[in-house]
Amino acid sequence: MTQILIAFPAGSMSEKIRLLLLHAGFTDTQIVSGGGEALRNMREQNIGILICPVRMKDMDYTEILPNLPAFWRVLLMDSAKNIASRREDDVMAVELPAKGAAILDTVAMILGELEYAFRREKKKEKAKPKKRSPEEQKMIDDAKALIMDRNHLTEEEAFRYITSILDNVASCTNEDLTRCFPARHKNHPFNFIPVYESNKEYETIVPFSQTDRVLFFSICKYFEQGRFEEASFKQWMRVVWNIVDAVDIDTIAAMVGRMRRIEKISS
Repeated sequence: MTQILIAFPAGSMSEKIRLLLLHAGFTDTQIVSGGGEALRNMREQNIGILICPVRMKDMDYTEILPNLPAFWRVLLMDSAKNIASRREDDVMAVELPAKGAAILDTVAMILGELEYAFRREKKKEKAKPKKRSPEEQKMIDDAKALIMDRNHLTEEEAFRYITSILDNVASCTNEDLTRCFPARHKNHPFNFIPVYESNKEYETIVPFSQTDRVLFFSICKYFEQGRFEEASFKQWMRVVWNIVDAVDIDTIAAMVGRMRRIEKISS
C-alpha cells in the first residue's frame, strides 16, 4: 500500500538512497528510470513518495506535480542552489549532500502524514450514507410530506430532519423497535416506515391511528439523539407508553397534548 520511488539520472545515487532506506526498514523501495515510469507506478499504490532531483532523465519534477495521486508526495533532493531557486512552496526538500538521518527522518515524517490522511479519508467514506434505492427515496419523500404538514416545516428543514432520523433508524429493524414495547403492548401492530396499500390507480400510505402518530413522534425524538441502543430505547418506550395509556387518544387535541408532553420530556 505504501511505496517509495527513486528517480535520479545517476544510477549510483539512486542505489545509495535505496540501500539507506532498505536498511532503515522501508522495504517497498524501487528505482525508476524517470518521471514517466514513476507516474505509471503510482497508479498501483495508494500512498507513496517520489524522491528525485529538480531534473530527472525525462522531465522536470514540476511536470509531475499536477498529476500526483491524492496521497503521493515529491521529496526533492538536490543542491542548495537548485532547491532555493526551483522548490515549489508545498514541496518538501533535503539539500545535498545530506546526512542519512536527515533523509530518513524526512521520509518517515512525510509517510506518517500521508498514512494518517489516508486513514481519515477512508473513515469519512465509510461514514457517508449509502446511496438510497428508488423505494427508499419514495419513503423519504412521503415521510417528508407528512413531516412538513404535521410540524409546519419548510421542505429543506423537513428533508434534513427525516434523513437524519432514517440514518439512525437504519441501526435497527422494526422488530427491534416493537420488541422494546412494554409487555402489555407487545402485540401492538406498528410500522415506523410507512406501509403502502394499492388500488388500481395509485398507492397510498396505510393510515396511522392517533396512538401510532404519538408513537412515531416519540421514536423520532429518540432517534434525534443518535442510533438504536436496546436498553435506553426500552426505558424510553416505558415512559412513552405510560403517557399514551394515561388518557384515550381519540381526538386530535388529545394526540397533540401527548406529543407536547413527550416533546417537553425529551428536550
